Amino acid sequence: MPMTGKDKTAQGRSACVNIFNKLVEECNESALKYYNICLPFLLDSSNNENPVLRENALYGLRLCAKYGGFVFKPFIGEALSRINVVITHLHALAPENEQAYHDAVFALGQICQFHRESIDSTQIIPAWLNCLLIRGNMVVHDQLCSMVERSDRELLGPKYEHFPKNLSVFAEVLCTGKDLATEEMKSRMINPLRNLQKTVPAATWASAWSLLLPQQEMELESILSHKEDANLSSVQSGAKLGGRKGRKLKGRRQKLILRK
Repeated sequence: MPMTGKDKTAQGRSACVNIFNKLVEECNESALKYYNICLPFLLDSSNNENPVLRENALYGLRLCAKYGGFVFKPFIGEALSRINVVITHLHALAPENEQAYHDAVFALGQICQFHRESIDSTQIIPAWLNCLLIRGNMVVHDQLCSMVERSDRELLGPKYEHFPKNLSVFAEVLCTGKDLATEEMKSRMINPLRNLQKTVPAATWASAWSLLLPQQEMELESILSHKEDANLSSVQSGAKLGGRKGRKLKGRRQKLILRK
């Protein structure tokens, strides 16, 4: 692969990464024969000080994790190490590093999803969960939804010790604007949450619930108690109404009843 040497400019190296990424994304299996040549370069670039090169390399890692299959397996250990450097960096969420952080979290999620048998999932999956929320990256939250839908034990914890974090993320996604999830994704989240309400120990649920913001509690309670085919936005509007004008209306009705 030309122009991958460290004596080349970051712009030139980034161009090489983009070519390989495009090949992986478009050709999938046909690109596998280039992994042994290109992945070491991708891994090295994922911790580069140049933010654009770093972002492109991490984006490539997430593609390789998804499409690489057994060819990617020998690189998983170093990929996790490189991703950890990005995620735990002191200034990981600084504006110039934020996109690389998002790509690193996404890549970690892809490794959890497609290479679980090759990692210590009891450690890695909770570490990935603790990186959420990711604003502006709906796919990561879709990954979370898929894992909760299948009652992923590593995600929830053997004794539901990770449930509070799950509930916190779900509450934020369901009660916030469109930058965290589509309406379809939000609708998918409701039934798994209803199921968890039945299976999570009452004390654990109550403890996790107490950590939510008051507005989140009110909206989430309204969402969970509403009919399954209800429109989510209308439920949220109702929750907000119940929090302000709704209470006034209720009080007025009570006064009318007392008058009778």
